[in-house]
This record gives sequence, C-alpha cells and structure tokens, in this order.
Amino acid sequence: MNTAELSPARRSLLAEIAARRPGFSCQGKIGEFLDDYLVAESLMRRLISYYATDTTRKAAENLQTAQIAAAMNHFNLTAKKSDVIDSFQGGPGKRGFKSARQLRNGFLHDLNPDDREEILSKLSMVKQLLSRIVSPLLAISAEA
Repeated sequence: MNTAELSPARRSLLAEIAARRPGFSCQGKIGEFLDDYLVAESLMRRLISYYATDTTRKAAENLQTAQIAAAMNHFNLTAKKSDVIDSFQGGPGKRGFKSARQLRNGFLHDLNPDDREEILSKLSMVKQLLSRIVSPLLAISAEA
C-alpha cells in the first residue's frame, strides 16, 4: 500500500481537534477518561475520513479497528495493532479486558457501575494506551 503525507491543512485541523477537549476532566477521573477517549475517537474518525478521501474508499459509519489501522498505515503513522484493538474494539467485551470504547459505551449508555469501576481501576493504563495512539498524529500536527 502506498503511504501518503498529511497536508499542512489536515495536520492543522487534527491539532485543533486535539485542543478541543470537551472539559469533562473537571468532574474527576471519569471525566479525564471521557476527555481522552472522545478526543482520540474524534482524531481517528477524521484520520479515517482523510484515508477514505485519498483512497476513494467508503468510511464505515461505525468506528472500525481495521479502518483505523489502514488509515494509520496509509499516513505512515505507527501504532501497535493491539493498542488499536485495546482502545477501539467494539462489542460487549469481557469484564477486566474491555477496550476503552467498550468501557465508554457501557458507562455512558447504561451508567454501568462495573464499567465505571473498571475505568477507575485502569485509568492510568488507558491514558497511556490512548496517548500511544494519538501521539503520532499530534507529533505530525505539531510540524504544521
């Protein structure tokens, strides 16, 4: 697959998205998780849209780990496949092994207390995980 570079305009928009933290962190650790996750998800959706435009592929309506990996590869951004899955895998998940997305869904859609507790217990690990996914995008955006 050919790799492409993100244009300065695209890099600038990614940097703007990263700066638009929703502001939930004032609500404590759950808010920090939501801020980090929502920014990462927004960045991935934008990156996928750029990939879809460049390759004339259709972006899936739902966030898909395969499209995230393809988009990152297209723009020569490095992320471990396991990090992408641990961050954005959909579906119900298994307690103790849920992805950040599964935890976000369980907490926001059902106010599931077990997902809340898992978010709190895994917060530093999830923050590092999301940072490893987002860092390559922010590094190239800083070059803009």
